[in-house]
Amino acid sequence: MRSQPPVSSLTERILDLVQAVDRGHDFTNVNRAEKYFSDCLRDVIVHGGDTAHREVAYLDSQKHCDLFADIGGQRCYLEVKLLFPTYWASRWPARGRQRLLDPLESFTLPPESHSAARDLAKLATHRLDRPDQLGILIVSSHDAHYDTDHDFATLASLTRLDQPPWVQAVRRFPNTHWHAKGGYQLDARIWLCPADRLAGWWETVKHLYGT
Repeated sequence: MRSQPPVSSLTERILDLVQAVDRGHDFTNVNRAEKYFSDCLRDVIVHGGDTAHREVAYLDSQKHCDLFADIGGQRCYLEVKLLFPTYWASRWPARGRQRLLDPLESFTLPPESHSAARDLAKLATHRLDRPDQLGILIVSSHDAHYDTDHDFATLASLTRLDQPPWVQAVRRFPNTHWHAKGGYQLDARIWLCPADRLAGWWETVKHLYGT
C-alpha cells in the first residue's frame, strides 16, 4: 500500500499537473475549453502513472463530477472551472465574476447555473464513491488591466475556503502559448477538503445558498 502524501503536497502536485497541461495544450483557444482542459488533465495524470476518470456520476443524482483522480493513494474528486476574466472584462465586465460567485452575490445577468460557487454546493450535497478529498480547481487569467486576486479573495472569504478544513494552493505562471505574444498570464487555484469534514463545513455556509 502506498503511503499517502500530506494534503499540502497534494495541492502542489495538482498545480504541477495543471502546468504540464499548459505546456502541452493551448486549452484557452479551443471550443468547450473547460471540457478540453479537463480531458487533457486526466490524460496527464494517467500518463504519470496514476488513475483518473472524467465525468464521474454522483451516486444520488444524474449530475456528474468533472474529474476523479487517485494521486499517491488519495482518491480525489474535483470540480473544474475555467474562467477567462481578461476576456470577459473587456466585453461583459460582470460575466467573469458571476461565473465565479453566483449566487453568493447578486447580478443583473440571468442566473449562472454552473458557477464555481455552485460547484462547491454540488460537492457538498451529493455523494461520491469512497472519496478521500473533495475539491475545486479553478484556472483563470489575469493581465496588467485586470487582476483576479480580489475576486478569488471574495469567494474564499464568503465560503470560508480560506479556513480549515480547506487547504489551498495558488500558482501564477505565463501562458505557454500566448504570453510571449503579449497575452495574459494564468492563475491556477486548488482547494481541497477531507471528505469526512465537508458536511461540517457545509453547515456553516449553506445559508448563503438559501438552504
